[in-house]
Amino acid sequence: MSEIYVKDLTKRFGKTVAVKDLTLEIKDQEVMVLVGPSGCGKTTTLNCIAGLEKPTAGRIFFDGIDVTETPSHKRNIAMVFQSALLYPHLTGAQNIRMSFKAQKISREEAEARLAQVVRLLGIENELDKLPSQMSGGQRQRVAIAKALARGAGVLLMDEPLSNLDAALREELRSELLVLQKQLKTTMIYVTHDQVEAMVLADRIVVMQNGTICQIGTPNEVYNEPLSTFVAGFIGSPPMNFLRGTLHTGENGVKFMFQGRFIDLPQRFRKAGFGYQEGQQVLLGVRPQHIRLLPSSAEAKLVGTVYAVERLGKENVVTVEMLSGEKLKAIAPPEIQFHIGDVVHIDILLDNVFVFDAETGQNILSSGAMATNRIVTVHAESS
Repeated sequence: MSEIYVKDLTKRFGKTVAVKDLTLEIKDQEVMVLVGPSGCGKTTTLNCIAGLEKPTAGRIFFDGIDVTETPSHKRNIAMVFQSALLYPHLTGAQNIRMSFKAQKISREEAEARLAQVVRLLGIENELDKLPSQMSGGQRQRVAIAKALARGAGVLLMDEPLSNLDAALREELRSELLVLQKQLKTTMIYVTHDQVEAMVLADRIVVMQNGTICQIGTPNEVYNEPLSTFVAGFIGSPPMNFLRGTLHTGENGVKFMFQGRFIDLPQRFRKAGFGYQEGQQVLLGVRPQHIRLLPSSAEAKLVGTVYAVERLGKENVVTVEMLSGEKLKAIAPPEIQFHIGDVVHIDILLDNVFVFDAETGQNILSSGAMATNRIVTVHAESS
């Protein structure tokens, strides 16, 4: 059993506050991913949990025991860093065996653990090699094996895949997920890559400026973002935001953008959705919920293709609107768009979000997504 509770954690470096009043509970055998931009405090939080940094304030508990003052080597943890920390003069097998030096286990148990992690990670061919003779991916596999071999209840990972190429990152993150489920260990994983977070996490912690913006399952964070920061950070390509105002119409709530009105879906008309007439808001829509058409009898939003990113299975098309705002849309590869093409824009109405323009908070906190009905954008007299 390895449950972790972080209570009111604050860490300062001089006058800089890296983490502020952070409270977090990680369940036994859970994969918790801390994600956010560089400098948001995720690595500092991990280092405090590991005992590599001493909190300025707050307490850290492992299985109900206060370990805030406990040295790192006594916390029953294993850690994998961004760069594989291997002894350059030792072979892969010797590096892994170093994990047993401080542990009072028999030679038979040590060799059994070695055989287990070697088999799980498929590094049989690396055991007799020095780190200088291994590729980056092989070195990181050995470093992960070294951490796993400790048999620790908590595995802490600080961007372990960020130095690898894209194909190898994808392969290793799948392996990590399988390993964690097989070993039933508690894992805290730090990354700035939101794709890694979505793939690996049981729950995601989105951080900004040393504080937590949102905690939830990948689906909750993606489908119910509490703020424009979360909505813009989770998802690739990121969410688009259109600045406009809210108004009451005969059929419910309307969003006005550049003199045109968009009828918001039914969920924005239910009790509890509070707004002021003419309130400044941001309409959030993900690129996959925008359709680009060469012409449309209904769509009144028109733009010009600014850029096209051809990704094989899909194209990411950036459209510049008359106002100068740019939107990203995902288009099927069989539909060809070229720079300078004039396109008409339809929005899948039931997938939009509304955020307060001043605070960035999601006005409709439930944010439940429904069917893919297309929005009708039309001119309306005032």
